[in-house]
Amino acid sequence: MRVAEVPHEALPRIWPRVLPIIEAALERGDGGYWPEDVLAACERGDWRMLIACEPGTLRAVACVGVTEYPRTRVLWVQVAGGNGAAAGVAAMMPALKQMAREGGCRRIAFEGRRGWLRSGALPGWKHNADVVSCEVSSDE
Repeated sequence: MRVAEVPHEALPRIWPRVLPIIEAALERGDGGYWPEDVLAACERGDWRMLIACEPGTLRAVACVGVTEYPRTRVLWVQVAGGNGAAAGVAAMMPALKQMAREGGCRRIAFEGRRGWLRSGALPGWKHNADVVSCEVSSDE
């Protein structure tokens, strides 16, 4: 599987191909991002986009950004998905690790369903926590 970072100037050209994957990945999320937010973050340079391809087939997309904490920096996979996404993200690991090193990050992390770990495609990754949330309405 071939992995490449999408250059900033190629985002408008690749966006129609990655949009269905981004939309499907965001449907499983909590509504914090819409596809246009992902594109805007990549266009601003806040996030970087990686793609994993097999001949003639886009397999996976991941958008990543560095989050700064008081004592560490983490490369967060903000959104990832695709047909064969676990294998695609596994193929992206050398590039993700290099991005993390270049960004002074000590770890790579993402929020995702436990199926990502069960797939076996991400050796060395561990489950750290569950995200617990509740909706708050404006009339409460």
